[in-house]
Amino acid sequence: MAKKGAKKTMVVSKTKRASHMKHKKTYKAGARVRQPVVKTKLRPGDRTQPNNSRLNPQSNKNATTSIPGISKKKKMNNTKPIAKNPVVIQDDFEADEMMDMMDEEDVTFLKNNATKKEQNGNLPKKRKLEEKKSNNVEEEYNEELFNKELTKKETKHLLPIKTKQGIVEQSIEVDYQTSDEEEDHEDEDAEKEEAPKSMAEMYAQRKQKLEDLKALIGSSSSNILENPDERMEHISAVLKLYNTLTPDIFITGFKLVSASLVELFKDLAPGFEIKSTSKPGERLKKLTREVYGNEARLLKYYQMFLKKLEDTLAPLKEMKKNPKNLEERAKRVAIFALKCLSDLLVAMPHFNFSKNIVHALIPFTAHKMDEVRLLVCSAFKKLFKDDKKGEISLHAVRQVNHLIKNKRHHQIPPDCLDILIALRIKDVNLDKEREEEINRYKTLTRKEKLLILSKNERRRRKKIERLEKEIVVARAEHSKGSKSKYQTETVKLVFTIYFRILKMAPKSGLMGVVLQGLAKFAHTINVDFFTDLVEVFNNLIANDQLDYRQCLYAIQVVLIMLSGQGEALNIDPLHFYSHLYKVLFSLTAGPSNSDMPIALDCLENMLIKRRKKVSIHRVLAFTKRVATLALQVQHNSSIGLLSLVRILMMTHKQTDMLLDLDTSSGSGTFLAELEEPEHCNAGSTALWELHSLVRHYHPIVNKFARHILLKNPTTGNGALSMELTRKTPLELHKQYDPSLLAFQPAVPGPSSTPINLKKLCAEEFHNSELEALISKVLQTDHMKLWEKDIASEQLALVKNGVQN
Repeated sequence: MAKKGAKKTMVVSKTKRASHMKHKKTYKAGARVRQPVVKTKLRPGDRTQPNNSRLNPQSNKNATTSIPGISKKKKMNNTKPIAKNPVVIQDDFEADEMMDMMDEEDVTFLKNNATKKEQNGNLPKKRKLEEKKSNNVEEEYNEELFNKELTKKETKHLLPIKTKQGIVEQSIEVDYQTSDEEEDHEDEDAEKEEAPKSMAEMYAQRKQKLEDLKALIGSSSSNILENPDERMEHISAVLKLYNTLTPDIFITGFKLVSASLVELFKDLAPGFEIKSTSKPGERLKKLTREVYGNEARLLKYYQMFLKKLEDTLAPLKEMKKNPKNLEERAKRVAIFALKCLSDLLVAMPHFNFSKNIVHALIPFTAHKMDEVRLLVCSAFKKLFKDDKKGEISLHAVRQVNHLIKNKRHHQIPPDCLDILIALRIKDVNLDKEREEEINRYKTLTRKEKLLILSKNERRRRKKIERLEKEIVVARAEHSKGSKSKYQTETVKLVFTIYFRILKMAPKSGLMGVVLQGLAKFAHTINVDFFTDLVEVFNNLIANDQLDYRQCLYAIQVVLIMLSGQGEALNIDPLHFYSHLYKVLFSLTAGPSNSDMPIALDCLENMLIKRRKKVSIHRVLAFTKRVATLALQVQHNSSIGLLSLVRILMMTHKQTDMLLDLDTSSGSGTFLAELEEPEHCNAGSTALWELHSLVRHYHPIVNKFARHILLKNPTTGNGALSMELTRKTPLELHKQYDPSLLAFQPAVPGPSSTPINLKKLCAEEFHNSELEALISKVLQTDHMKLWEKDIASEQLALVKNGVQN
C-alpha cells in the first residue's frame, strides 16, 4: 500500500496499446488539433498550468495538470505539506498517447523519482534542521562582524619628521567609532566639520589628492600612447586637469601635468615639421585623411599647451617693473613653465612652433633673476651645439640682435651674448664665397649674361630652386647649400652684434664676451676689417680699458687673423708683443690659472707659427719670462710652459746661451722690469729657474726641467718619452689638470726601505763649505748628544736639591 498523499502511476497493458496504435488518427498539415480536456480538483498551493491545456476560462487561473513523478519544489517553511488528491482524467484524454510521446529512459527516470518520494516522506524535517543550522551560522557571522568592529583600529596621520635618512611619515592607531557611537555624536561631528583641520589631516588629504592625480595622469597618458591614432582626442582630458587643481596642490599638480604633457608630446611628435598640404575641396584617400586629421589634432593640442605655458610666464615679465610684488607661488610655477618650454625647444627644434618658442624665450636671456637667466641660456647653448641644420640657430641670433638693438646703451648681462659662443660655425669663409661669385660671373659668356637678365630665365631658375627644396624636404635631408647659407647669415649677424658693441660701448661689461667670441670666430672675419680691428684693439689695450683676460683675448684675435688670411697683409703686430710680454705676469696659481690656455695659444701663434718674422731678442726675452712664469703657476701650467721652452730652444738654437752660467757674453745688463722685450737684454741672463724646477713636487715638471738643462737630448740620460714629446703645450696642460682633484701620475706610497741621507751626489753641491757642513751634521749622532743633555740636567737638579 502506498502512503497517503503519494501520487499514483499509470500502467497501460500491451494489448490496449497495440489497439490504440491501429486506430490512431492522422492529421493534415495546418489542421486544427483538438486538445484533451483535463478536469482537476483545485487545491490551495497549486499554481502551475500547462501552456497547451484548454480549460474553462473561468477556472483557468487555478487549474493545474499533474504528471506522475513530477512535482514543484516546495518552499522552505514550517507548514506541513498538503496531501494531493489523485488526478481524475476524462475519457477524452488517452494515457497511451502520452506514453508514446515519452522515451523509455524518461519513463524509467520518472518511476525512480516517484519511488524516492515515497521513501523520503520525512524530508521536511531534515530541511527544518538545515534551516536552523543556517540560521545559527548567520548569527555567528553577525556576532563575529560586531566583535571586529569593536576591536577595529583607525589610522590617524601625524606630521612627518625629518631625519638624516630623509622625511619619515608618522601615524598612530586609534579606536574605530561604530555606527551607534557616530549616531550619538552627530552634533559633535558637525562641529568638527566646521572647525579647521589639523596639519596632519591636511597633509594626508593633500598626499591622497596627489596620488589620485598621478594615477589619473599615468592612466590617461598610457592610454594615449597605446594607440595615438585613435585616441589623440584624449589629450584634451589631460589639458583639462589644469582647471581641476585646488590651491593646496596647485604648484605640485601644475608641475606633474606639465611634465607629463612635455614627455607625451615628445613621444607623439614626428621627426619633421607638419605642413598643411591639403587644399579645401581636394579629394583624398581615407588613410590620407586620417593622417591629416591626426596631425591637425596634435598641432591643435600642442598649441593649446604652449599658450598655457606662455600665459604662466606673465609674472616673470611683470617682475621687470615690480620685482618685489611677485608672489612665491606664481614665481615657482612660472620658472617651471620656462623649463618646460626650454625642454621642448631643445628636444624638438624641427617641429612646429619652435620659432615661436624662441621668440618667447630670448627676452629671458637678459632677465634680472640669475636662476631664470642661467636656465634659458643653458638651453640655448645646448640648442646651438645640437643644431645641425642651422635654421633655428639663425632665427635665435636674429632675435638676440633685435633684443640688443632695443636695449638702451646695451644694458644687458654678458650671459645674453655668451650663448653665441656655442654656435657651430666652422667652415665659413665670406671672402671665398664672394670670390666664387665674382669668378663665376667673369667666366660667363655674353649670351649667358643676357639670359641671366631675362625674365624667363629667372622664372626657370626659381622653379628649379623650388623643386630642389621640395626634393630635400621629401628626403628629410639637409643639403650642404642650405647649411652653408644659414651659417653665412648667422656669421654676418654675429659680427654685426660684436662690431656694434666695439663701436658703441667699448667700456661696457660686454667686452670680455665680445672679445672671446671674436677669438673663436676670427678665422671667418672678412679681410676688409683686419686693419680697423688691429687699430681698435691696440688703442683699447694702450689706454688700459681692458683687464688682463680681455687683453689676452684681444691679442689672440689679432694673431689668429694675421696667421690665416692676414699673412698677405703687411701688418706687423709689434705692439701686441709688448702687450703680451707685460700681461704674462698677471697669471698666478690662483683663479687666473684657468686663463693659461689663452696665453699658451698666444705664445704658440706668436713665437712658433710666426718664427721667421720674430727677432732673436724677442725670443730670448719671452723664453726667460716663460721660465720665470713656470715658478708661480700650478703644475699643469708649468708643464705646458716648459714644453713651450723646449720647443723654442729646439727651434731657435741661439737660445742655448741662456743655459750658460757666464752671462758676460750678452750686451749690457738684463732689465727684468722693462716692458719692451726687444730692449730688455735677455741675452745677459741665465735660466736659473730650471734648477728650482728640478726639485718640483710633480715628477713630470722635474723631468722637463732636467731635459732642458741637458740641452734636450733625444736618447740616453734625460730623454723624454714619446708620449710627452708628441703632445702640444695645450694638450699637456689639459692632461695634467688638477681641477678634478686627481693627481696624475698617482702619488706613490712610502717605501719600506729607510732613506739613506748620506748618499747624496756630489754634483748637487756647488759650494765646498756647504758640502763639508752637511757631511759634519750627518756624521754626528744626535741621539747621544740628546741623552748627554738630559743626564747633565738631572745632575744639576740633584745638586740643587742637596744644597737646599
